[in-house]
Amino acid sequence: MKRTSVVLAVLGLLAPGPVARADRLSVARAQPLTEVSHAVDVEIADGVARYRVRRTFANEGTRAEEASLRIELAHGAAVTGLRIRARDRWYDGVLMDADEARAKYRELTGIGAWEAKDPALLQWVWADEVHLQVFPVLPGAVSTVEYTLTAPLEYRGGNYVLSYPRGESDDPDASLRLADPVLRVRPGHGDARTRVRVGGVRVAPDAPIVLVPPPPTPWVGDGQPDPAAGQVFSRLEVDRGEPVTHATVTLDIDHTFAGDLRVHLVTPGGEHLAVTQGAGGTNDLRGSFEVALPAEMGSAGAWHLLVADHAGLDIGTLDAWSLSLTPKQADAAKISATAGDLPRFIPDAPDGDGAGGHVLIEVEPPRIDRVDARLGRVVASREHGFARLEIDAAPQLGKLPRGASAVFVLDVSRSVAPELLATQLRIVGAYLSHVPDARA
Repeated sequence: MKRTSVVLAVLGLLAPGPVARADRLSVARAQPLTEVSHAVDVEIADGVARYRVRRTFANEGTRAEEASLRIELAHGAAVTGLRIRARDRWYDGVLMDADEARAKYRELTGIGAWEAKDPALLQWVWADEVHLQVFPVLPGAVSTVEYTLTAPLEYRGGNYVLSYPRGESDDPDASLRLADPVLRVRPGHGDARTRVRVGGVRVAPDAPIVLVPPPPTPWVGDGQPDPAAGQVFSRLEVDRGEPVTHATVTLDIDHTFAGDLRVHLVTPGGEHLAVTQGAGGTNDLRGSFEVALPAEMGSAGAWHLLVADHAGLDIGTLDAWSLSLTPKQADAAKISATAGDLPRFIPDAPDGDGAGGHVLIEVEPPRIDRVDARLGRVVASREHGFARLEIDAAPQLGKLPRGASAVFVLDVSRSVAPELLATQLRIVGAYLSHVPDARA
């Protein structure tokens, strides 16, 4: 063995401990260990976000200490690299089986036949969490570790969308303080005018942004928040006012275990009405759900959707939802509205005791003239493989005609349900909205 520091990155499963509530730092020898820097550089290229996360720990005690850190990952991210700095040199990680890596870590920290080295051990805990161990952090010194995360980008509302966990509220044990993340976003395209938003606020590309915890999300309507659940609200506004009897809620929720979820509709008057809950053993929650409304309910005002996660270790996003209200008057047209404050990340349970949740990062995509396509494929085994196809289309593929003449053929046979006919008419309306001078 060389007389240098060694880094071990582990591919394997560490038994889940307590439910993750953002990052948590612990020590083995009761020394006052603090994190003095948490820097995050995000680069975007070819539909993928790469996070380079560099974290530095300082030991103000009198004995060498081990930093043990539970790390909450960005949504959809996987760890793809690890390295540690020893004096002025960086050493890259080695990917190996979990049991083998744990044995090597014990060996290199002095519990074994070899002379003690300076290793770091990174283990996968769950879909959204890893566990990092660094030893030794010497008294009066600092230790720096860097890991790389890779995540596919989502496309929502004309922007690339990604996330990163915010800082957390002050830990009651001040000797184990964590630093707030300092985030820089490098789009990899465009210039200083490229639009980047962090938490809804526009920032300059490559500008440092401190991700402090947000203020608590206000509770909407009756009751109180469940301290054992992670909760998110989304809002839409209905302008048209008249008595309504029923609501249809259409959901598009991306989640790694739908059985954790319960969904409620909150009326303008504050009543919480159960919509649905996910089934155990399934992913995602999609479809339309009927909800009976209280008597003499009016349609006008702010309606909210509450999505609550009641179990830990799984993650997801509320990507879209819409509301259709049935008027009490039989011949009146239905009232429809769609939420525009999306996507919303669903906090993992329980995420209400100091965890800041995730900040939404939105990046303007690069300009293209026509159509770009990318295909990626990974073979995991003889039985399993993964493929991803991305097609990017320019906002306008060609010049719009002037004074166009258009003919639309609709299916209005008896077998066509009213909602299917309404869908056909919406397609016609969408087309004509782009050519307002057309004769149809």
